[in-house]
Amino acid sequence: MSEAGDVLDRAREVTEFFFAQEWSDGLPVVSPTPAGVEAMLHGTRRDRDEVIAALAPGWGRATVERIAVNGLMAGCRPEYMPVLIAAVQAVADERYGLQGTQGTTDCIASVRPRRPKPATDRRPADESTAGPEGEDDHQGTGKPGTGPD
Repeated sequence: MSEAGDVLDRAREVTEFFFAQEWSDGLPVVSPTPAGVEAMLHGTRRDRDEVIAALAPGWGRATVERIAVNGLMAGCRPEYMPVLIAAVQAVADERYGLQGTQGTTDCIASVRPRRPKPATDRRPADESTAGPEGEDDHQGTGKPGTGPD
């Protein structure tokens, strides 16, 4: 077998191993070798042990190194590290509601809150907070127009 075929077979073995351990959803995985993790860490000036966030549901510590490992496994390049760190910070923000989005079987979509119309607007309040095509910005509360202003 060719060298390229051997590499592909090893990559498939890694993916199958991770799947069998329930560490993956079956998508291709890049093996997080120490050299690969070090290369990812060169994509940021932050300390590898810096805790970026504690993530629901188990409140595990998302350190820069752990973000690098996960980014590497997903096929990211070192220059993506600032974006990966920012993404972790964003989903850890309580306004995002990570624990709620992970604990539902319903469709979750981020919604941009709309500000109420000025008092000079004569439309009823429920219409003034309506989004495009009459959808409201209830932010998952079940109550129309109760999203943040």
